[in-house]
Amino acid sequence: MSDDFELLEYHSTGGLAHLPALGTDTVVISTRFDPTGKLQDSPPASCLLTDKSLQLMQESVRVLRLGGLLYVYGTPQELPLWGERLSLMRDENWRIVSKYWIALDIDDVPCSGFLKPAYVGLLMFLKSKSTTRSLSPFHWNTSAVRVPHVFCRACGLNVKDWASKKHLMNPKGTALSDVWRDLPRRPIRDTIVPEDVLSRIHALTKKAGGSYWHVVQKNRGVEIKIAETSEPTDTAEMTEWQNLKSLETNHVYRGDCITFLKKVRSLYPRGSSTWCSLIRRTT
Repeated sequence: MSDDFELLEYHSTGGLAHLPALGTDTVVISTRFDPTGKLQDSPPASCLLTDKSLQLMQESVRVLRLGGLLYVYGTPQELPLWGERLSLMRDENWRIVSKYWIALDIDDVPCSGFLKPAYVGLLMFLKSKSTTRSLSPFHWNTSAVRVPHVFCRACGLNVKDWASKKHLMNPKGTALSDVWRDLPRRPIRDTIVPEDVLSRIHALTKKAGGSYWHVVQKNRGVEIKIAETSEPTDTAEMTEWQNLKSLETNHVYRGDCITFLKKVRSLYPRGSSTWCSLIRRTT
């Protein structure tokens, strides 16, 4: 792994207890997700963070200094659970603020199911003062990491139309967006953030005397369990489409969108314009 980060394998609570509070500039968490994507078959409402995941979040936030950055690496199926809980964390002195959901377009696993997993995700959170309306400043080297310009293979010209302003093109490339497509693709076989992604995070956050930790979660990050809810569920409404023979246009179907789209695929294996019917995801 990268020499820029101190590596810590997190097995249970207290794993970061030896680190001082408010002493770390950047923490990267490699969540323990399912690389096979089997969790996609579970309804979102039945997926919950494990107790060890909640403990890991609390310890990671504790060691972050104000203006420090927390990154969470995982799948699009599991990251919303981490992001939702982190966004609620605060006390009288600090709060955790969501800054970016970065899509890492690096997964090169062949399509073997309903949808090909195109990317894994990287959440970025800022630890900021809660006593002020403005956010705490943070170190972010946007000029240090740029993406090379893309040129047409046929004519050799830049694919972006700069018109008469080509002199404004930065010779180092374009600025990063929240979708990283320039990194090599590879099969995602484990749950540890790739070395090139970790190196890019360090380049973006590097500063003199900075403290950087990469925490690898060793226990499962998300478990499958029926989530308790106080909202009544209309079973008939949620399952109205399960026995459909065809789709209606201009109709809203209520339910989990992944399960619903699997039903659509069985009805229209070659595709159909009715795939564009409105779908409201409620779970």
